[in-house]
Amino acid sequence: MALLPQELIRFKRDGTQLTPAQIQTFVQGVTDGSWSEGQVAAMAMAILLRGMDTAETVALTAAMAHSGQTLTWPKTDMPGPVLDKHSTGGVGDKVSLMLAPMLAACGAFVPMISGRGLGHTGGTLDKLESLPGYQGTPDLNTLSGVVRSTGCAIVGATDQLAPADRRLYGIRDVTATVESVPLITASILSKKLAAGLAGLVMDVKSGNGAVSPSLDEARALARSLVQVAKGSGLPTVALITDMNQVLGVTAGNALEVREAIDFLTGRQRDSRLLEVTLSLCAHALVLGGLSHTLSEAKSTAQRALDSGAAADRFGRMVAALGGPADVLKDAQLPIAPVQYAVRAPRAGVISALDARAAGWAVVALGGGRRRADDRIDPLDLHVHGGAGRDTMDGDDAVACLARLHAQHGTTSLLATTVTAPLEEIRRALKAAKPLCEHRAQGAARVLGIHLEGPFLNEHRLGAQPSFARPATLDDVLALHALAPLRLITLAPEVSPHLELIAPLRSHGFVVQIGHSNGRYEDGVAALEQGATGFTHLFNAMSPLHHRAPGMVGAALAHARHAEIIPDLLHVHPGAVRAALRAIPCLYCVTDSTAAAGMPDGDYRLGQHTVTKCLGGVRLADGTLAGSSLTMDQALRNLVFELGLSVQDASRRVSTYAADFIGERERGRLQVGAWADLVVLDASLQLQRVVVEGEDIPLA
Repeated sequence: MALLPQELIRFKRDGTQLTPAQIQTFVQGVTDGSWSEGQVAAMAMAILLRGMDTAETVALTAAMAHSGQTLTWPKTDMPGPVLDKHSTGGVGDKVSLMLAPMLAACGAFVPMISGRGLGHTGGTLDKLESLPGYQGTPDLNTLSGVVRSTGCAIVGATDQLAPADRRLYGIRDVTATVESVPLITASILSKKLAAGLAGLVMDVKSGNGAVSPSLDEARALARSLVQVAKGSGLPTVALITDMNQVLGVTAGNALEVREAIDFLTGRQRDSRLLEVTLSLCAHALVLGGLSHTLSEAKSTAQRALDSGAAADRFGRMVAALGGPADVLKDAQLPIAPVQYAVRAPRAGVISALDARAAGWAVVALGGGRRRADDRIDPLDLHVHGGAGRDTMDGDDAVACLARLHAQHGTTSLLATTVTAPLEEIRRALKAAKPLCEHRAQGAARVLGIHLEGPFLNEHRLGAQPSFARPATLDDVLALHALAPLRLITLAPEVSPHLELIAPLRSHGFVVQIGHSNGRYEDGVAALEQGATGFTHLFNAMSPLHHRAPGMVGAALAHARHAEIIPDLLHVHPGAVRAALRAIPCLYCVTDSTAAAGMPDGDYRLGQHTVTKCLGGVRLADGTLAGSSLTMDQALRNLVFELGLSVQDASRRVSTYAADFIGERERGRLQVGAWADLVVLDASLQLQRVVVEGEDIPLA
């Protein structure tokens, strides 16, 4: 006695393995309509949630393949192998449109039974039916005749061929069961078995534009397809290809057919689309015995394209199935009523990121990284100078120092002032403004200004000139009108700075504590008012004492962000390690002066003369006066001297600094972010620097 539909649904819902006879009952009910749409949907959901083992999936595939008629291809009138390729689908995937005629031009016969769109993925049949008159669901006699006469036919499932799949396919699309691996497997292979193939190549798509978004899911589907095909007696090869990006340059039925015609005729061939198509074609030719090696097969497929033979097969196929005879002339294609160009938001932005290829590229270069998402995209939020020039010089000084630091791996920076009369600061900001608006060629991006002075404590100036003064909101806003202030250092114990922090924050400024002689309590109060970081931690601030923790104590106890100079002169390695344990997002700055990138000698820092000697930069009295550090050396110090992993060190020269000033499109390698990156060898020496897509000449 046959089981009722609800009993079979309950069996699968509860995880019971279905027998071939029970599966046949389900497929028969789908085919003859004795199972309602709701019952079919319920069984599909049970299969999605509970899965099927290989034996069940083989039985489901066989039952669906034999739910209608099957094709046979006598060898006496078929001089070549009967082959096919099938894709699990993805946005812009138009490979089948080219591959079927390419295989035909190489001597195969291709009865390609294609599907319609599922979810967000496009269907090959939908694309072809944008051609006037194209018969996408011919009877089997017509299908057989077209394959014999033209070598290929791309059609959809009919009531004659795997009719169970046709009904189940439509129900899956509207019941959130598209992703079921057993159902995908049975849907694809039932049509291929019914078509009487001698060999099948599967293109399993992986990525956000595919049915299988992750590589693991794609592998599971590929394994299922190959195992079930083998169990069904169909020789099958499966390739996993990327669908995180639109394949080719168009998405949309009529647009994709036009792109396919351009591809076949040689008018335009997207390189990525060409590589995928040739690879799949090569595997099919080897599987069918038409080529001995993949290399030979690729050459054969390329010749079929270049000679026009594949385009000719496509035109003949379209005409034989009722489409326009002059389809290759492009005149018969409908004009899409809406065409929308998807462009990069601006030049120099990452439009796509192949994480796997990027990871292997790093390995090939001998780099220390093994994960493509480890960020080495250095930002420097504290740069006074370089190449013999200082921000306070005005004229073209900022462009010069930005070029020098780009050659050493810095992709973005803040030009930093020193304490000086307001008129000198105004002059420096006016000169820097054009560089903040338009990046100089060959230079790092100047994100804005770090105003380090004049709102400091006169007793903690360090190497800064003696022009400290209290801040007013009007002073800050007037300076901001001259060039964008991104970061403001002030001493909170100086009146009225503590009360000024909240208004500054409300105007969008990032405030950090530095050059301060304040108490621990002053630092905590400043953080409570909205200050978010500390300037060159340990330097030019009240030190840590167990009974008077000072500003250093406030930072170690409460800060999430703080900058530190890792030249190993400004701060002892032991103190750096303590800060690393205490401050989660401790990030590195160079605090570089005009001496950076220059030989030993005398240079200017504001109104002071400083001397570079033995790697340090000092005033005449021996006081450290900024540094000659560059970001590439900072990274090496973190890794080789302090023992950080490359992953941790790279975040401390990039992501943490970017996040601190709200630059979410920098300091990371991801789609939509600025194309800023450096490539390093195993010793962390620079091999390449890219700023906003521009290759920077190395020093």
